[in-house]
Amino acid sequence: MVTTNREAARARAALEFLASAAEPLPRSVLWSQVVEKFPLEESENDTYKSGTSSLVSAWRDQRDKGVLAALARPAGPPPASTSEKDAARLRKENLRLSGELETARQVIAIQGKLSALLDQLSTNSSETNTEK
Repeated sequence: MVTTNREAARARAALEFLASAAEPLPRSVLWSQVVEKFPLEESENDTYKSGTSSLVSAWRDQRDKGVLAALARPAGPPPASTSEKDAARLRKENLRLSGELETARQVIAIQGKLSALLDQLSTNSSETNTEK
């Protein structure tokens, strides 16, 4: 859509007017004030009513095209490649094996402490038996 310098100047003036509002106004009041302050010329009004160069119509068309494009894509993430699946499987297996290794280390540590305790008990037991 091609805009003229006059249209661009009017749009800038309307934006400045909207920005100068001290507090937010209801949309109906605000829109009516903008329309009163920046009326369309007769030829522009006819074009606006016909919708051939309406910015709103262009936005609606773009929105509709965007919605159709978004609905054409399948929902969810894109399918993963074989290498990505393998990497995910290997990461999961690595985590599982790391957990098993930590458990095995704890079991070995406990077995070592138990063995030392049993050794100490058997040594103390044999010493008390020989003293009798």
